[in-house]
Amino acid sequence: AILSNGSTAHITEIREAILRLDEPNMKLDAGNEETFLKTNRPAKGVEFQRMIDAYCDMPGITLQSCLFAGSISNSEDHQIDAWIEQIRRIRPKEVQVYTVDRPPAESGLVTVPQDRMHEIVDKATSLTNIPVVLYGPRQV
Repeated sequence: AILSNGSTAHITEIREAILRLDEPNMKLDAGNEETFLKTNRPAKGVEFQRMIDAYCDMPGITLQSCLFAGSISNSEDHQIDAWIEQIRRIRPKEVQVYTVDRPPAESGLVTVPQDRMHEIVDKATSLTNIPVVLYGPRQV
């Protein structure tokens, strides 16, 4: 298994190596470039669209998404709609979502309430027909 931030998934050799693994898990915490830049603060040269295009060429991957609110958020309606659109494009075998559960490195981030997490999971599942699973210790 691997959990990758996807920053080098556009490189053919890396993408092919990841796909040889039993459980290729790729991070997707944003649905558009603006949210990606705010939430992930990627290194110079890491491009959102190039990462998404690479994910589209990776059948059988699982996406993992951490959702949060507060001073920086990726859980507002317009951000979730963009994230769902990327899930539709990528067509992963599953999406695993969770929220912050301990104090993050970035002050001002807060946990997304469980009722909102369930709402997001239900919406994403119904609009993509892809299993979207909620993970976390406070799962209800």
